Amino acid sequence: MSGFNKFIITDEFREALKDIRKPADLELICEDIKICGRKEFSDLLKMRHSYNVAIDKKIKEIEEAKKASIPVAEKTQEELEAEVDKELDRILEKVEQRKKRDLKKQKELDAK
Repeated sequence: MSGFNKFIITDEFREALKDIRKPADLELICEDIKICGRKEFSDLLKMRHSYNVAIDKKIKEIEEAKKASIPVAEKTQEELEAEVDKELDRILEKVEQRKKRDLKKQKELDAK
Protein backbone atom coordinates (compact mmCIF):
# COMPACT_ATOMS: atom_id res chain seq x y z
CA MET A 1 0.00 0.00 0.00
CA SER A 2 1.32 3.43 -0.87
CA GLY A 3 1.73 6.28 1.55
CA PHE A 4 1.02 8.97 -1.02
CA ASN A 5 -2.39 10.47 -1.46
CA LYS A 6 -1.80 13.54 -3.66
CA PHE A 7 0.51 15.13 -6.21
CA ILE A 8 1.76 18.65 -5.81
CA ILE A 9 1.67 20.52 -9.10
CA THR A 10 4.56 22.96 -9.35
CA ASP A 11 5.35 25.54 -12.00
CA GLU A 12 8.16 23.29 -13.24
CA PHE A 13 5.65 20.45 -13.63
CA ARG A 14 3.26 22.70 -15.55
CA GLU A 15 6.10 23.81 -17.84
CA ALA A 16 7.10 20.20 -18.53
CA LEU A 17 3.52 19.31 -19.45
CA LYS A 18 2.72 22.36 -21.55
CA ASP A 19 2.84 20.44 -24.86
CA ILE A 20 1.08 17.35 -23.55
CA ARG A 21 -2.66 16.79 -23.54
CA LYS A 22 -3.84 16.80 -19.93
CA PRO A 23 -7.15 15.73 -18.42
CA ALA A 24 -9.47 18.68 -17.84
CA ASP A 25 -9.74 17.89 -14.15
CA LEU A 26 -6.03 17.29 -13.52
CA GLU A 27 -6.00 19.64 -10.54
CA LEU A 28 -8.84 17.71 -8.86
CA ILE A 29 -7.30 14.33 -9.61
CA CYS A 30 -3.99 15.36 -8.08
CA GLU A 31 -5.62 16.77 -4.94
CA ASP A 32 -6.78 13.38 -3.67
CA ILE A 33 -5.58 10.35 -5.59
CA LYS A 34 -7.19 7.86 -3.23
CA ILE A 35 -10.68 8.79 -4.40
CA CYS A 36 -9.81 8.60 -8.10
CA GLY A 37 -11.69 6.13 -10.21
CA ARG A 38 -10.53 3.92 -13.04
CA LYS A 39 -10.99 6.63 -15.67
CA GLU A 40 -8.94 9.17 -13.73
CA PHE A 41 -6.08 6.70 -13.28
CA SER A 42 -6.30 5.86 -16.96
CA ASP A 43 -6.06 9.57 -17.81
CA LEU A 44 -3.01 9.95 -15.55
CA LEU A 45 -1.31 6.94 -17.16
CA LYS A 46 -2.00 8.26 -20.65
CA MET A 47 -0.55 11.62 -19.67
CA ARG A 48 2.50 9.91 -18.17
CA HIS A 49 3.01 7.87 -21.34
CA SER A 50 2.79 10.99 -23.50
CA TYR A 51 5.32 12.72 -21.24
CA ASN A 52 7.75 9.78 -21.46
CA VAL A 53 7.45 9.67 -25.26
CA ALA A 54 8.13 13.42 -25.46
CA ILE A 55 11.16 13.11 -23.18
CA ASP A 56 12.55 10.18 -25.18
CA LYS A 57 12.10 12.16 -28.39
CA LYS A 58 13.96 15.16 -26.93
CA ILE A 59 16.80 12.95 -25.67
CA LYS A 60 17.11 11.34 -29.10
CA GLU A 61 17.23 14.77 -30.77
CA ILE A 62 19.95 15.92 -28.36
CA GLU A 63 22.03 12.78 -28.98
CA GLU A 64 21.69 13.19 -32.75
CA ALA A 65 22.73 16.85 -32.47
CA LYS A 66 25.78 15.83 -30.45
CA LYS A 67 26.72 13.20 -33.03
CA ALA A 68 26.32 15.71 -35.84
CA SER A 69 28.43 18.33 -34.08
CA ILE A 70 31.32 15.98 -33.28
CA PRO A 71 33.49 15.55 -36.34
CA VAL A 72 34.46 11.97 -36.99
CA ALA A 73 38.20 11.71 -37.31
CA GLU A 74 39.19 9.67 -40.30
CA LYS A 75 41.84 7.09 -39.64
CA THR A 76 44.99 6.99 -41.68
CA GLN A 77 45.94 3.96 -43.70
CA GLU A 78 48.64 3.12 -41.16
CA GLU A 79 46.14 3.19 -38.27
CA LEU A 80 43.75 0.95 -40.16
CA GLU A 81 46.53 -1.51 -40.96
CA ALA A 82 47.64 -1.51 -37.31
CA GLU A 83 44.08 -2.32 -36.18
CA VAL A 84 43.81 -5.13 -38.71
CA ASP A 85 47.18 -6.52 -37.57
CA LYS A 86 46.07 -6.48 -33.93
CA GLU A 87 42.84 -8.25 -34.80
CA LEU A 88 44.69 -10.89 -36.82
CA ASP A 89 47.14 -11.47 -33.97
CA ARG A 90 44.26 -11.89 -31.56
CA ILE A 91 42.53 -14.39 -33.84
CA LEU A 92 45.75 -16.35 -34.36
CA GLU A 93 46.27 -16.56 -30.59
CA LYS A 94 42.74 -17.94 -30.16
CA VAL A 95 43.32 -20.53 -32.90
CA GLU A 96 46.59 -21.62 -31.29
CA GLN A 97 44.91 -21.91 -27.88
CA ARG A 98 42.15 -24.06 -29.38
CA LYS A 99 44.71 -26.29 -31.10
CA LYS A 100 46.60 -26.75 -27.82
CA ARG A 101 43.39 -27.50 -25.95
CA ASP A 102 42.23 -29.98 -28.58
CA LEU A 103 45.67 -31.65 -28.62
CA LYS A 104 45.61 -31.94 -24.83
CA LYS A 105 42.11 -33.48 -24.92
CA GLN A 106 43.21 -35.91 -27.62
CA LYS A 107 46.22 -37.00 -25.52
CA GLU A 108 43.95 -37.52 -22.51
CA LEU A 109 41.59 -39.65 -24.59
CA ASP A 110 44.49 -41.67 -26.00
CA ALA A 111 45.84 -42.25 -22.49
CA LYS A 112 42.54 -43.77 -21.38
